[in-house]
Amino acid sequence: MTTPDTDTDSAARLAARNATLAYDKRVISEKLSVEIPDGSFTAIVGPNACGKSTLLRALSRLLTPDSGDVVLDGTALSKYRPKEVARTIGLLPQSSIAPEGISVADLVGRGRYPHQKMIRQWTETDEEAVWTAMQATDVASIADRPVSELSGGQRQRVWAAMVLAQQTPIMLLDEPTTFLDIAHQIELLDLFAGLHREGNTIVAVLHDLNHAARYATHLIVMKAGSIVATGVPSEILTAELVEDVFGLPCMVIEDPVSGTPLIVPKGGRFKD
Repeated sequence: MTTPDTDTDSAARLAARNATLAYDKRVISEKLSVEIPDGSFTAIVGPNACGKSTLLRALSRLLTPDSGDVVLDGTALSKYRPKEVARTIGLLPQSSIAPEGISVADLVGRGRYPHQKMIRQWTETDEEAVWTAMQATDVASIADRPVSELSGGQRQRVWAAMVLAQQTPIMLLDEPTTFLDIAHQIELLDLFAGLHREGNTIVAVLHDLNHAARYATHLIVMKAGSIVATGVPSEILTAELVEDVFGLPCMVIEDPVSGTPLIVPKGGRFKD
C-alpha cells in the first residue's frame, strides 16, 4: 500500500494538523494530518462511512476538531470570522434545504452574501456573478422558478451555481454529482476542472473512482477514518490499493481518452 504523504513543510493554504474529528464524542478520525495542495484539483475517495465528508466539513469550518486544528493561511479556522472564511472557502454540501418559496436566482444570489457589507447595496458585479454562475451550471433558463419545484438534479446544479457566485479561490464539493445524470455529471466536473485550470483550488468528495482519476491532480484516499494514501492518481491508484481500500478485485488500465488510470472491476464471472 502507498503510505500517506506526511510532509508538512510546504505552505499549503488549507490543512489539517493532528485533527481529531468527532460527532457527540463518536470519533470518526483521530490525529488526522493532511494538506490540500494549492491550485490542485484534489479528490477525496474511499468507501462509505470512512470519514470523507467529515474531513470536508472540518476543512469548511462546519465541524470543529475535538483536538488539533484545521488551518487556513497558518491560522486556525476557528480564529476567523464566518464571513472571512466564506470569502475564501466555498462549500457545496452533500444535501441542502432551500428556504420555502425562494427562487433559483434568489438562492444563487445568496452566494454573494460574504461580499456584502452593512451599507453596501446590490451591485452590477453581484448581478454579473449570479448570472454567470447560472449560465455555467445551465440553470439560467429556470431563474424565476421556485427551487422547491425542481428535480434533484436541477437543485444540485442550483446549489453549485450558488457556490460559483461566491467566487472563492478554494471550493469544497461534497459529492457534487449526486442526483445528476451522466451527461450533467461530466458537464459539472468539466466546469470545476476549468475553474481549477484558472487557478482555483478544488476539493471534491467523489464516489466514482474513475471520475476522480480523470479529473483530480491529487488524491486523498481514506479508509476507516484514516488517510492511507495521497498523491498523483497515476502514481498511487493501483489494483492493490483499490482492493485493500474498497475490497474490489480489479484491473487498472490506461483510460483510452484521458490517459489517466481506469478501474475495471473483476466482478461475478470475471473474477480470477
